[in-house]
Amino acid sequence: MSKCCSFFNTPKRGQTLQHTLPGETRRITPCDTQEETACNPCCTSQDVLSGVLMPASSSNTSCSEATSSCGAPDCASPLLAMMPVIYDECGVNLCRVLSPTTALPAATACLEVQVLDINLNLNNCTSGTSFATLSNRPNCMRLTLSNLDVTFRLTALDCCGNILCQSVETVTYLDPDECSAASDPDTNPTSVTLDIYVPYGLTYASSGCGVFTPTMTFLGPVAGVNNQLEQGLTLQAAAKVLRFDAASNQIALGLTLYIRSIYFTEYRIPHQGISIPPKAVPVEEDQTDACQDFVDGALLTPQICPAVTQC
Repeated sequence: MSKCCSFFNTPKRGQTLQHTLPGETRRITPCDTQEETACNPCCTSQDVLSGVLMPASSSNTSCSEATSSCGAPDCASPLLAMMPVIYDECGVNLCRVLSPTTALPAATACLEVQVLDINLNLNNCTSGTSFATLSNRPNCMRLTLSNLDVTFRLTALDCCGNILCQSVETVTYLDPDECSAASDPDTNPTSVTLDIYVPYGLTYASSGCGVFTPTMTFLGPVAGVNNQLEQGLTLQAAAKVLRFDAASNQIALGLTLYIRSIYFTEYRIPHQGISIPPKAVPVEEDQTDACQDFVDGALLTPQICPAVTQC
């Protein structure tokens, strides 16, 4: 749940969705006494952070115990892995009625839909998604979603599950024009405003000449366009056809938006030496010279060990 609140930004109507703030997250290391802490460099003191995920601590192997195969103590500095961590997330449901550009076949029994891309219309002067800094909460950012151009693939199926037709449609959700036929203050308002926790700030796009504008990314299924995870604010979406009428060529399309605050964070992982990939063995048995023996032999990958920390 989001640490901040969100509300529909509609004229003469407002609905507040208040989320519960998470409690303190306390990480207690395996070291319980000062003596163990002084001897074991893997152990650190207790850390108390508010709502921030902590990486897993390393094993509490004592420095006096057996060393690894490479001669370095098992409690030496472990390897690190970079992993995306979700620090905050929230979601909202929208729905609107639309008429596909490709008419639905009369034999349509059901419809499948997949969101391909969303144009957020960022930093539009008149309408579109925008950001605002909160002076009283420096770790929160106010995000206003509006004028979203949603591109989706619509698949019509008959009663036996056979594909009748497929089409790619683009429609607008959160239309800033309150007089639009698709606008509804309850299901598809002009905009949605919410506050989200961004402990490491927003992601910025460079416009050249030293100009940087805040941005957020849509994580979707299109290779080379939006299927790469980036840190900062990320938007994901899922859609569902709620009702449809093939005769009038109209469908009610529900859209769920997930807004997440994601940052890559270092995690310590247990270390017992780098694994060596297996070497394929040739079928030929004739090995008459040193070069052939070397080519068919084991790989020369050296054993990599972490730095040794003295007690």
